[in-house]
Amino acid sequence: MSHYSRRAAGSTPKDSFERVYFPYLHLVMRPLARVLLPCALRSRLSANQITLGAFLVYAGSAALFAVGGWSWRVAGAFLLNVSQILDCLDGEMARASGSASKRGEYLDAIAGYVSGAILLPAIGIGLMRSPEATLGLRAAFLYAPWAWVAVGLWTSLAIVLTRLINLRHQFLFGVSLRQERGMVTRLASWAENMLLPALLVGTLVNGLVYVSIGYAAFSTLKLLYAASAAVRGLGVE
Repeated sequence: MSHYSRRAAGSTPKDSFERVYFPYLHLVMRPLARVLLPCALRSRLSANQITLGAFLVYAGSAALFAVGGWSWRVAGAFLLNVSQILDCLDGEMARASGSASKRGEYLDAIAGYVSGAILLPAIGIGLMRSPEATLGLRAAFLYAPWAWVAVGLWTSLAIVLTRLINLRHQFLFGVSLRQERGMVTRLASWAENMLLPALLVGTLVNGLVYVSIGYAAFSTLKLLYAASAAVRGLGVE
């Protein structure tokens, strides 16, 4: 069996990690990316170009969320999942074509950081522009509609700070906080993994406001855990 066949069969360490900690990514997004892989390999696109394309689709999704209105939010949720498929496809293409590089890995990481910073504020702007989407919480923000933007900004800040703490921890100790196999890490990964389907379902049933608040709370707890874990050094200091 070839290296690519073994990877497609889900036998690599990365596949095993994703299967446990990121089931939606492993069971839905990555198989869809592998369906598109033969077409991508036959095209003249590079893996880095697909990375940039995935980011542009993600940015377009954020813009649609910011417009407000149910139909725009549904379109944004759909594009968000498309961008995740493309984000999986670039890595699959780089490995299958033998073009994987540090530059491509760096580009993918930067695109991920920026993407994580723009989505939630965009959702907050959309909620501010669409009071009907706030359901029973409308009265709580009636006199401060900008609060939805503040929730989104705080969530994006918490996401970026958590990633920076994780990156620094990995640089100093040689181990990523996401690689710890504890139950807290698993639950945090599951919650992060379910953001895309939660946004899609929440948009369809007009419950996006609860997804936004819930993810803000989750991101805050994840930041606190990452900070405390980094301070403790996870026993490797």
